[in-house]
Amino acid sequence: MLEKFLAVLKKRYPRHYLMKKPLAGMLVLALTNFGFLELYRPVMVHQAGDLSYSFTMAIYSFFSALFVYLLVKLLNLFRFFTDDEKWTVLKEMLAIVIILLGMGVAIYLAGFLIETPAQRWNMNTFLDSCKNSFLIGIIPLLLISLLNFRYLLPRGDWIEQDINTGIPEQDSSEELISIKSKLKKEELSFLPGQLIYISSDGNYTDFYLDLDKGITKMTIRNSISNIEDQLAEISFFIRTHRAFIVNLKRVSKKQGNALGYKLTMEGANQKVPVSRQKTREFDQELKRFLS
Repeated sequence: MLEKFLAVLKKRYPRHYLMKKPLAGMLVLALTNFGFLELYRPVMVHQAGDLSYSFTMAIYSFFSALFVYLLVKLLNLFRFFTDDEKWTVLKEMLAIVIILLGMGVAIYLAGFLIETPAQRWNMNTFLDSCKNSFLIGIIPLLLISLLNFRYLLPRGDWIEQDINTGIPEQDSSEELISIKSKLKKEELSFLPGQLIYISSDGNYTDFYLDLDKGITKMTIRNSISNIEDQLAEISFFIRTHRAFIVNLKRVSKKQGNALGYKLTMEGANQKVPVSRQKTREFDQELKRFLS
């Protein structure tokens, strides 16, 4: 039983919405908490001083959500909390606990603004704030997380598929591709067969090209979405991920399942991801390309 539980904790899982979209998540959390407090009016919460109950709950809800937003932005500075490919059930649970603790701290601090400070400076009040944050915040946080529960269900066997067996020969009839940057001061030209894959890091895009002098990385300032538009007429260039475009002619192996693939590219050391949202589209395009 323990082994099965530990195995579940290690399973890959989509990263929590609040971790990926802190601002939108903050608003959802604030409105959900306020709605719960207003509708059910739990006995452990009360109005502060001369403030109405609704106004008191609004202050607590939005102050705690703002604190969580700042906390998540801080967590997202660390790769441990930002790597979608290595996100697991255990990380999901840890993130929820940290967020709830953050809410508890925020509720405790907010009380100093709207209640009598002298009555709050004690451990019991701090622990009550943490307890209330768990009781109130656990419902929306778990509901958001459980929307992805389907990814824990069997998604098919692990696939290891060899796509081709060698680097394709250069086609002398290929037309040169010219990629322009948004600034229109940079231009990159190459033959379609020379491109292995493209990766993006913010406003900069890296092209990995197979040139006479070997594999070369060339960078221009542009978004990958704009690059995708410029390459739209070439059918074997496929967007596999928010940050990657691949040349299907260069894919030598596909590994993974419906939660995502890792592609081995001829001539490149790095494996390129196919996100879970793109697996079906990738399989369709690959089948069409190979037929």
